[in-house]
Amino acid sequence: MRIDKSLFSSFVESKAKNDDESKWEMIIEARPTTEDVDSYNEITDGKAFMRAMQAYMKDNPVMMYNHQFDNTIGRVLDYWDDNGPVIRGGIAKTERGKEVAELIRMKVISKMSFMFGDTSYVRENSDDNNSPNRLVSFKLYELGPVAIPANMGANIQSAKGSELDSFLEKFNNDSIKTKEKGDDSKGIGAPAIIGQAKELKMTDKGKKDADALIGDIKTEVEDLATKHKDLEEAQVDHAKRVTLLIEKMDEVSKNVITDGEMQEFSVKIGTELESLQKQIRRIRTATNIQGSKDSVLDWQGRDPVKTPMVFDDAGHAKSEMHQRAYHLFHAPVNYTTGGEAGRTIKQIRQLHDVILFTDAYMRKMSRGNYKITGLKSYGVFKDLVEGFDPQFSKVMASTIAGAGDEWVPTEVSSEFYDAYRLAANLENYIPHWSMPSNPALWPILTTRPKMYRTSEAQTNNPPQMTKSNFGTSKATFTTETYGVCAPVTPEFIEDSIIQVVPALNSLLAVACADGFESMLINGDDSAPHMDTAAAWATDPAYPESYEKGFRKYAIDSSTAFDTQSASAGVGDGTTAFTAEDCRYLRTLLPAAYGHKPEDIVYVVPLYVWMKMLSFEQYSKPGTYGANASWLTETMNNFDGSEVAISSQFPTTLDAAGKLIGPSTKKGILCINKNAFKIGEKRGVMLEFDKDPYTQLWSFIATMRKSFQPMTSATATACSYGFNIE
Repeated sequence: MRIDKSLFSSFVESKAKNDDESKWEMIIEARPTTEDVDSYNEITDGKAFMRAMQAYMKDNPVMMYNHQFDNTIGRVLDYWDDNGPVIRGGIAKTERGKEVAELIRMKVISKMSFMFGDTSYVRENSDDNNSPNRLVSFKLYELGPVAIPANMGANIQSAKGSELDSFLEKFNNDSIKTKEKGDDSKGIGAPAIIGQAKELKMTDKGKKDADALIGDIKTEVEDLATKHKDLEEAQVDHAKRVTLLIEKMDEVSKNVITDGEMQEFSVKIGTELESLQKQIRRIRTATNIQGSKDSVLDWQGRDPVKTPMVFDDAGHAKSEMHQRAYHLFHAPVNYTTGGEAGRTIKQIRQLHDVILFTDAYMRKMSRGNYKITGLKSYGVFKDLVEGFDPQFSKVMASTIAGAGDEWVPTEVSSEFYDAYRLAANLENYIPHWSMPSNPALWPILTTRPKMYRTSEAQTNNPPQMTKSNFGTSKATFTTETYGVCAPVTPEFIEDSIIQVVPALNSLLAVACADGFESMLINGDDSAPHMDTAAAWATDPAYPESYEKGFRKYAIDSSTAFDTQSASAGVGDGTTAFTAEDCRYLRTLLPAAYGHKPEDIVYVVPLYVWMKMLSFEQYSKPGTYGANASWLTETMNNFDGSEVAISSQFPTTLDAAGKLIGPSTKKGILCINKNAFKIGEKRGVMLEFDKDPYTQLWSFIATMRKSFQPMTSATATACSYGFNIE
């Protein structure tokens, strides 16, 4: 049997508390640079690097992954000269730190790089203009592991985990040997381990039937989360295409190619870049989803009744059966961490969705001559559930009215929400919370207390400090039900639906994600709608008519501006769309919401991002922080802030940034992603219907959500630039 780190972390760490290495997820030794000629035709002088390290270690010896400020993973602990600079660094036990450490263990990441400024160069051979430049003086800002370095000789030489890793590896190996010898000893941590072994044995009854019925369908999240090589290749392709695009832009400026040729090239490469960006984002999102889930052992150790997660609209915990159902089918579990137990719980959830789709179909079509317990998938499902929760299994088989025979799954399992998150784009940047009731209130601090001078008390009745009030408010989340209806062919009997369920889940998830993203960008709950020419302007059935979206919030808060304005102090004061216009968007945000680039996300249609790539900041190598999106092969980035490309952002806006008739103008949004929240109430419900007049069969998925700003009504933290040609 294998065990999880969490079982013995306190035991091992107390044993190793005096060992500095135990504080870190991983300790690496690496050469951050060599005196090889790098891809910029530059050589980093080793002695200059050692001098830069002296100041760096005194200031802030931070280690970052791929040079991203929001990817700080640890710090440099020591450095020395061994025929060139060598550093010893600690990678922190954060989620991102653990992710990078795992990539290093797998040898997916094996290179190093550093970021610098205040540079001084000398030509290696002053008589040769093609001779490399030697970097002889500079200020070191940060260093760390990267996917693709400028200097391919900058390697991670060794990496080792904490003592906990060694202990667990030894324990697991010993446990396997003990099991092979037939020793049934309880050992350390017996209750959890014995419980796991017992549950695995109990599930044997339905395993063969489950394998015969559905096999082991690998989820999309599991599949994508392991594609580290694909991610690396996509990042390299992304970087190559951006570099090629910038070269073409330079050719236009030099009249080497015409504007028409550039336009034709942009359409082609733009589509490729968008596709690569989606691929990169999906793999990273899948990795994050996997990392945020409980291990199977943690999941098994939780009592669903004592830790309720499902509440009704009044905020009261639902029944014990509801809690157990949520625990079995919806609580996030990383199946890959639990061996047979993980595989079995995944099959339970896959069978759950098969039953859900089949039951919805059969109840509609059988006209009362049908019972869910008659499905063969239901019988296998019940046997597997018995191994994990015998009480719930008994309830399923009960003949008591209102208990067993009437129990049917109503909400799609957690697999649907995983697919939804993979399909979502803008929504993944915004914090979510699970609403305990509907409506639900979230408190907001609108103004902070002020600091005043005070004096030391030198008398019995000293003067009191000056007091200041702080303002509070609240955001009210009231969910609306959003739904997607997917027409299907009339071939859905149980035997054929099994293999189709994953595809249906994905189809419905993508449609839900696209619809809610459009609401986030284009929503307007006023009448008439600001986009008078849009389909959602006259049809209240559209999500865009229920709540305000980012464009409407910016317009109402007077944080929208014309990017072609020639007024002094507005953008760059010219009709051209420039980097200064994007930066002006940040100045329009309320105080304290625009100064941290990592809190900001720009939302643009693909066309606008293509325009942004022509900014000097993207085509001027050597500037600290510039070119981040193609030098480090990270996602789209501007001034340290992410750029989200959305297909739901209209590209036929008028000069005022609204959709009111045929036009070709575009827009850009600047959002503080922490200043908004999305509230969610219950999972995705599934229904089936047939229209007798059209003979159209449809599966219908519905979800309940609400979207609100976490700021006062007069200080919404988003801005909108419009009238982009």
